[in-house]
Amino acid sequence: MEHEEVESIWVQLRPHSPPQNISIIFLGVVYHSTTNGEVENATLRDHIQRNIDKYLLKHPNVTVILTGDFNPTSNGLHSDSISRTNHLKQLVQFNTRVSGILDWFFTNRPHTFDL
Repeated sequence: MEHEEVESIWVQLRPHSPPQNISIIFLGVVYHSTTNGEVENATLRDHIQRNIDKYLLKHPNVTVILTGDFNPTSNGLHSDSISRTNHLKQLVQFNTRVSGILDWFFTNRPHTFDL
């Protein structure tokens, strides 16, 4: 699940005492640089979609969490370009830095989390 042009880590978690309806968590953490542009944005979107699609084929009931520092105010990345294609909801609705919402938290089970 690696891509040489994308800074990310992907982990499968199996909590010992999971919340209701969660047996596996597929966690992706991303750092997307302020210097990236549309080419790198497209590479990141493709990388995320490929990894989530591949994992969901084997584990269709998994809870997906995608989070990290996406720096959208600098690189022009839009959260809906990630959420729509991957059926995720971005839950952070408050500024995480002075310049805006740079740190996103996506999930396919928004009702499970309270941010």
